[in-house]
Amino acid sequence: KQRILESLNELAASKNVLIQNSDSGLQTFYLYNGEVLEEEIYNKLPEKQRESIQKELHQISIITEKKYREIGRLEKEYIDQVEELIDVMVRTVVSRQFAIIRESFPQPEIAEYFEEMTDDIIENLDYFLLDEQSSVPEPSAFIDVKGQRRYEINILVSHHKLKGAPVIVEENPTPASLFGHIERKIVSGGVAIDFTMMRPGSLLLANDGYLIMDVEPIIRNLALWDSLKKMLRSSATRIEDVLADSVNLSSFRTEDFRLNVKVILYGEPHLFDQLMDYDPAFTRHFKVRADFDMETQYNENYELLFSQFVHGVLAQRNLPHFSRNAVIELLNYGQRLVENQKRLSLQFGLYVNLISEAAYWATQKGAVLVEASHVKKARQENRHRHALAEEKMYQYFDDGIYELDVTGAKIGQINALTIIDLGDYSFGQPNRISAVAYLGETGIVQIDRESEMTGRIHNKGVLTIQGFLGNQFAQEFPLSVNVSISFEQSYGGIEGDSASSTELFAVLSALSGIPIKLSYGVTGSVNQFGGIQAVGGVNQKIEGFFHICKLRGLTGEQGVIIPKSNIRHLVLSDEVNQAIAEKMFHLYAISTIEEGVELLMERPAGKKTKSGRYARGTVYDRVWRQLKYYYERSLVNKQEEQ
Repeated sequence: KQRILESLNELAASKNVLIQNSDSGLQTFYLYNGEVLEEEIYNKLPEKQRESIQKELHQISIITEKKYREIGRLEKEYIDQVEELIDVMVRTVVSRQFAIIRESFPQPEIAEYFEEMTDDIIENLDYFLLDEQSSVPEPSAFIDVKGQRRYEINILVSHHKLKGAPVIVEENPTPASLFGHIERKIVSGGVAIDFTMMRPGSLLLANDGYLIMDVEPIIRNLALWDSLKKMLRSSATRIEDVLADSVNLSSFRTEDFRLNVKVILYGEPHLFDQLMDYDPAFTRHFKVRADFDMETQYNENYELLFSQFVHGVLAQRNLPHFSRNAVIELLNYGQRLVENQKRLSLQFGLYVNLISEAAYWATQKGAVLVEASHVKKARQENRHRHALAEEKMYQYFDDGIYELDVTGAKIGQINALTIIDLGDYSFGQPNRISAVAYLGETGIVQIDRESEMTGRIHNKGVLTIQGFLGNQFAQEFPLSVNVSISFEQSYGGIEGDSASSTELFAVLSALSGIPIKLSYGVTGSVNQFGGIQAVGGVNQKIEGFFHICKLRGLTGEQGVIIPKSNIRHLVLSDEVNQAIAEKMFHLYAISTIEEGVELLMERPAGKKTKSGRYARGTVYDRVWRQLKYYYERSLVNKQEEQ
């Protein structure tokens, strides 16, 4: 370059021309007597001399442009050679550093990433060559300093510290928590994102392991199931930017990640039924079903295991120790939950709550050891918090708004034991059932059913009564009777067949004209042959009737009649057990309608004699005679109509 410039300057000097490089480019000037020729002097020169000067300037300009183009070419070749040398040097240095890392991470994907990173460093080398005088900004979320953010690695998932496969529990799955999301930050009044803001979801966190999820949130958001199904089917997942889709923000999509995860859904059985109804393909993805029982057999071995469970809860929560009687009271609570003396509930969450509350009451009393009385206190307080509706019911009975007699006897009236279920709390509510009989052809008329206040199971129970009457009393003549049955002062829906035996007793009383003792409350399902079948909620039903009797005054005559098959389900309160022990309240268990008739009407139900008739004076005899009267009377009426 220097030689070319020197040669050019020598040539120009020989022609009395000066070459200068200015902001506007290369300029040539003619020298006259060693000085730059001024325009005034130039204009006074002879024309031929002026033409000669212009010719010299033009020639030198052409030569100058040619020489500078040559210089430009040489400089470019030089820069290209220098850049090529730098590329080789930088690639050698960077590759040597990455080689150390590659030994620890031999995966092809990582090797490919390092190659791309090396190429990027070389292509943007000037980015890293800031001199000491350059202004270097402070690090921030979106200002890259010397490539710190440019080459930052966002490790989405790392299991290197785990022993065994990862197990992730997702209690409240959402699109963001399940599939991942991309965060955003406010920068200079705007919204900015980059790859470091990608956050993994539970699917990625559980990759090569197990993901445990509650199925209920999936039922509430079936679109979540559709997305999950697609990813399970394709064995791939990606981080979704849900916000960008919903508000039309700029974003980017991640590549698909390989998915190898076992998904375990847990929840109530009916939720899985709903999901299968929504998508029959559900069973193709979830082929193994495991139903967990909510109760278990009660035996001595379980007592030991339960004691260990209680000890674990106490140690974990730093609670005072429980006495043996306190643990027995907890077991009693477990029996009550499943209404079975030989089984225990496995709802451990409810046990934990009761243990904590009992410990609280023991502490309040200054006790070092939690006793059975503290557990009972906790149960009483828990009941009190839920029992507003029950207490209102007792108030209505006490005020005479709800009418129910618990003494004396009446024809066609009986006290039924029913249950009110509020979801998290249930209690027994006695109801008066009345029945009246009259001539007709309809048979059983259930007023509540005709008013569309009853469910299908209850209606089935009413039809069963019709079958019983036909089987027992209509073998020689058809039934020509109407019997109206009503749940008195019932203003809500009625479901279940647990009062079918009670309704039948009222019907038999109405037909026979024999009064029923109102000191008894009755529950039990009946079949067409008069067999008494077990019902649910027997403890609440008994206790509900007991409290009404207590409000009206215990006479020593009151009691309840329940199915014999319900005896194993009795886990009554201490108050009721004490009243039974003191013979102030009675409990009778029956297996047939006939046994109940004898208790309620204080006379034999009746058995057929050799003549095919019921023994005279028995309840069934009087029913048969009344039904026969209705039949004969219906024939007379038909003849008179003709």
